[in-house]
Amino acid sequence: MKKIFINLIIVLMFSNCGYSPIYSNKNYNFDLNKITKKENNRLNSRLAKNLKNFSNKNNQNTIYLEIDSKKTINIIAKDEKGNPSRYDMNIKMMVNINYKGNKTIQETFAASFNYNNSLNKFELSQYEKGVEESLIDKIIEDFIIYLSNI
Repeated sequence: MKKIFINLIIVLMFSNCGYSPIYSNKNYNFDLNKITKKENNRLNSRLAKNLKNFSNKNNQNTIYLEIDSKKTINIIAKDEKGNPSRYDMNIKMMVNINYKGNKTIQETFAASFNYNNSLNKFELSQYEKGVEESLIDKIIEDFIIYLSNI
């Protein structure tokens, strides 16, 4: 009986903590009406597709975006034979934001990640795709926070 009472008290205390996921709320104060890409490459397409999910069509604050992105992979360390042992992946998104009719802002958002080389090139390419997705998510998160504060 005592265990049931203690468990009930604990459940009641923690049920009202006020937890809510940050991006589950779809009440953004902007509408991403048109997203254009400077180049029609895979990275720009993925960024544009992910950004469309954060648009609120019921809002009057219309924003037009022009995005351009660039991904670079640099060798940052080599082993004793001269083969690459560590890489650095950088993704940079340059965006022109046009809002409230004629106000234009140019901003750059970037993210990078260091990782080790792998002898299995298939595993390395799969790992790089996962890293790229994580970096895109980080850039979009930063960009949505920036847009929410405009």
